[in-house]
Amino acid sequence: MTEEMLQSPEEQLRRFVETVGGGIVESTFYAKTTSGPSKLYNVRGSTPDPYPQKPTKVTGWKSLLLSQGIGAPCYASAPLPAPGKGKSHPGFDVGGHMTTAADGSVATGGSCYLVPLCSWHNGRYNTAQFTMRSTTMLVLSGYMQADTSATFLARLGGLAEHAVVYVSDDGPAYEYLAESPLEADHAPLLHGCKSEGLPAHHVVFRREEFEGRMVYRIAHAATG
Repeated sequence: MTEEMLQSPEEQLRRFVETVGGGIVESTFYAKTTSGPSKLYNVRGSTPDPYPQKPTKVTGWKSLLLSQGIGAPCYASAPLPAPGKGKSHPGFDVGGHMTTAADGSVATGGSCYLVPLCSWHNGRYNTAQFTMRSTTMLVLSGYMQADTSATFLARLGGLAEHAVVYVSDDGPAYEYLAESPLEADHAPLLHGCKSEGLPAHHVVFRREEFEGRMVYRIAHAATG
């Protein structure tokens, strides 16, 4: 298990903000494909589902796959762990980010693939090439290597003029907003929160047009 997999939702949100800085982030899109690559590599620097995972409406990479009818077992059919090792295989523990690049990179604003993986395969960042048991997977466009599932989905399609990603009482969450929570007459009551207003850990996105395409900027962030 990598250090990344032990990050709390608050730590993941802080890492995202540090990565973006004052720059723009692309709007995102995902689609199910039945003709994905049969050979893929783990993405370096991707962000897994945070802990603790609770049975709520909180989003996650694994739940995104399940919502699109993609599930167990682990997609990696080779290489396999040595006998007595990698006991998590062939389970479906996480939504794993995969790329065709042998160095595990994803270009800023580029695309990667999301597939079911066991914990053992998800922790292999030694540039090993994995053979996929299926080519049905999700293509994530506009993905950033520091993206959490919530920050990715908050920018989906560039449809929302404003969006907020936050750590609710249940865990990481996001909501689309018609007006900025920084300028609204009444503080919003966000899903999973017991009181009105922005939670202690949050990121507010503002949509704008840049070079003919819809992008987002961080209008405000509080990450502790």
